[in-house]
Amino acid sequence: MADHASPIARLVTLEHAALAEGLEAFAWSSMVAATDAAYRARIGLVVELREPEAQFLAPGLDQPHLNRAFGFGLDQPLDVRRLDAILARYAQRSIPRWMLQWCPMAMPQMAPDWFAQRSARPVTRMAKWRRDLRIDSDRGVEASPFHVVRISGADRLRFEQVANAPFALTGEDGGIFSAVIGHDGWHHYLALYGDVPVAGAAMCIRGTHAWLGVGATVESHRGRGAQSALIRRRIADAIAAGCTQAYAETTPAEADRPSGSCRNLQRAGFTLLYHRVNYLFTNGGTPERVLA
Repeated sequence: MADHASPIARLVTLEHAALAEGLEAFAWSSMVAATDAAYRARIGLVVELREPEAQFLAPGLDQPHLNRAFGFGLDQPLDVRRLDAILARYAQRSIPRWMLQWCPMAMPQMAPDWFAQRSARPVTRMAKWRRDLRIDSDRGVEASPFHVVRISGADRLRFEQVANAPFALTGEDGGIFSAVIGHDGWHHYLALYGDVPVAGAAMCIRGTHAWLGVGATVESHRGRGAQSALIRRRIADAIAAGCTQAYAETTPAEADRPSGSCRNLQRAGFTLLYHRVNYLFTNGGTPERVLA
């Protein structure tokens, strides 16, 4: 499952990988920091951030997005001592399973062997994408039945109703994506079918870089162009804000599982940077299901 980057590819993409991982780390840590303090305490949610490296630990919530580590091996090579310190951090907090997400150009190339020696296994991948906003690379605008609107805090509940379901978030857990609505640098959107919100998405802008995330569509309206409309709107707003680069991540297309998200990004002019491999680590037993 692991990708093997050539020396030339590593030189070309290492800087972009560090930017992509660091921007994702910043966006997610911002969402976590904005959630209710009592909620964070209840699930033990903490973030260790040293961009592009990030560690998210939530022993009270069996959620892959909040029990993972990524961005390692980009600004400096990972070594065995550091790896074991990361493992110890999750073990000490009694987190039964978590993911280490590894870029193919991260250093050293032998690191996946260390993961295997510690009983980790590659389970899924994540596709990381980039678009140069200075280049008009949109593949054309399709007619859409959806009207995209930027929302404020008054629409928080409507956003949660749309955005949380695909991530299996409910109750207090569902406030993570909406906690930063209205915060500096954050843009949140709903795609309306008539007056009904059927899809949502977010964008985090830092400097001249934009992170596109939290894209979700209710099941009844998937595959009809709502996410394409949301991507186009976010790109337009990012360009208007002076951004030169946009980054996103999706579940990749596989031989037996096509990806509408990948097609949407490609049509919007994004190019694939790399596939990040998700290595599953467990503490004290075999997981009952694979983290997506």
